[in-house]
Amino acid sequence: MSSKFFEAQRFEGNHFSTTRESVVEEGALQIVVNGKPFTITMRTPGADVHLVPGILFSEGLVETPVDIVSLREESNKDGMTVWSAELTSVSQADKKIVNRSLASTSSCGMCGKSEWDAPPDCVEIVGTDGRPPTLFQRDLLPACFKAMSTHQNLFGKTGGSHAAAIFSANGELLAFGEDVGRHNAVDKAIGDLWLKNDLGKAILLCVSGRVSYEIAAKARRAGLAILAAVSAPSSMAVEFCRTEDITLLGFCRGERATAYSHPERLIALEEIKV
Repeated sequence: MSSKFFEAQRFEGNHFSTTRESVVEEGALQIVVNGKPFTITMRTPGADVHLVPGILFSEGLVETPVDIVSLREESNKDGMTVWSAELTSVSQADKKIVNRSLASTSSCGMCGKSEWDAPPDCVEIVGTDGRPPTLFQRDLLPACFKAMSTHQNLFGKTGGSHAAAIFSANGELLAFGEDVGRHNAVDKAIGDLWLKNDLGKAILLCVSGRVSYEIAAKARRAGLAILAAVSAPSSMAVEFCRTEDITLLGFCRGERATAYSHPERLIALEEIKV
């Protein structure tokens, strides 16, 4: 992962000292699909080989890794990295491309689209054959977040990145992504697992920040039954997860968590009578 150093002044009261600060790196990445510009996202350089497939999968342009005929970094011009993807599903890709403008941000992938795709059409779920049971031991959650935290090397250096981690039903860490953008971190983790054809082992997505609708949509697209976050969900995320049978947990901090949808999936819970 990438970071840069900048000279800065650190203040305390009326006093300051000059310091050298590590800052998370942000750069533009353009994806070209079948010769046509698809999107530009601001991301942290590194793991582009996972990020690009993750975006293509999350956006529904591809279903399996064999749908990607070729994927290569074409150039780095004017500070922007360009990746080119040749896909077999040309007609589907063309349909998606015309519904998206050339710019999206690292904070919300929906913002780069020119038309709203209401769920569930925009996030067709992957096959679930052979998936593990969707029950999850609640007391595994703190260990999962601790495992994610120990992999946040870029955050440790800069304090400016988001993380996403995917786990199996027994709490095994399967994939990890870190980026300046919340959605990019999720796409990196999903893309890594998708390229290995291992999404069928996954059940839980942990994220370091808040949960928006689109992060919930990405979880559904990947067939993940549980979505857990350090911070709060948005109203659309709650409504989406309730409709789409996703267990949504917010404010996961230590032994505490708030379930906004489908808590029945968590085992070893005991209600406190008041």
